[in-house]
Amino acid sequence: MMCRYLQAHGVKLPTWLEQALPTGAPWRSQAEFLADKLRLQELQQLLIDTIGLQTNFIIEQFDQQCADIIAAVPDTKKAQVERNVQLLRNSPQGVYVLVDYCNFKGPGLNPNETKNAEGWGLKHVLLDMPADLDADNVRAAFTVSAAQILLRLIRNSAPQYTTTTKYLHGWMKRVSSYRDPEIFNEV
Repeated sequence: MMCRYLQAHGVKLPTWLEQALPTGAPWRSQAEFLADKLRLQELQQLLIDTIGLQTNFIIEQFDQQCADIIAAVPDTKKAQVERNVQLLRNSPQGVYVLVDYCNFKGPGLNPNETKNAEGWGLKHVLLDMPADLDADNVRAAFTVSAAQILLRLIRNSAPQYTTTTKYLHGWMKRVSSYRDPEIFNEV
């Protein structure tokens, strides 16, 4: 999808990549990929040259997911979720926060991604946030909500939680980057 997006925005793909679009990557393994120095360099250069377009693609993909998330929240929470999303979007790094969490744990729309009937996707983080936020505290509230949702995932995974808890430190470090890298040092 991203290659088609790049093409639609005037980017000329390397011939080998254009030919691979219908069938997938031309390599059968990581070792084969790494050994193909010329194509690897062409792909790296393409990615370097199109960072802005890649960012736009990711944000446009997120915009569609966000619309789906808002459509999926209960009517009684729609205005609150929309307001918090808008506050986040307008805050420094707010788009990063939303896109990163959505890519990290998903939009929260798949009913199979639950434990004890509780999900951990972006929808669940947004629903868990307070209603009375403003531009000064929305990122901190998102960070705390995300951490609580991830801790709930671990709690709901018990007694088989050992696999999940090994990721706890990394998860807290990641979500703390949404507001303040030191926010969870005491947790």
